[in-house]
Amino acid sequence: MVDEPRNPFLISAPPGLLPPAPAAPPEPEPEPAPMQTTSTVPLPARGGPQGFATPPAAAVFGGALGERTSPSAARWRLALPDGRDVPIAGAAYLGRAPAAAASDRTDALLIAVQDEQRSVSKTHALLVVEGETVQVHDLGSTNGTWVIAPDGSERQALPGSPVPAVAGGRIELGALSIGLRLG
Repeated sequence: MVDEPRNPFLISAPPGLLPPAPAAPPEPEPEPAPMQTTSTVPLPARGGPQGFATPPAAAVFGGALGERTSPSAARWRLALPDGRDVPIAGAAYLGRAPAAAASDRTDALLIAVQDEQRSVSKTHALLVVEGETVQVHDLGSTNGTWVIAPDGSERQALPGSPVPAVAGGRIELGALSIGLRLG
């Protein structure tokens, strides 16, 4: 028998340290039977992002449930770092891959932002237009949501405590800065 040179990068366990290999793979579990539903019951509206669902395709711009707001009716605009100028009216979810909560604001616009640093959560914040302000709601993001006023003062939006933003200010999602204006 010829001894082959040992690989210095190969580490092996001492004899008896590892359990013996199983003789046969375990039996696969049977697939569950499909669920049977007899009726659909609409859920009452609740606050907060519990479950996620995709809003109806026709709900392009926010407004009251069932109302469709055209881009020309939107007074508020977001200036995104990638150069897009997005009109908003009603509500909008912002994030890397935003989704509307199944029981909350399914009429909201979904605005995906590009974030090379990955400082923005998938569904980071909810913006709600209320007259002369936009209420900024942090949705439990990892890196926080800040509202910067035109005078430079800063306020952090915490989950459950929205912060009003005004025209000429900025909204910071993690390391991403978004301009806010009327127009």
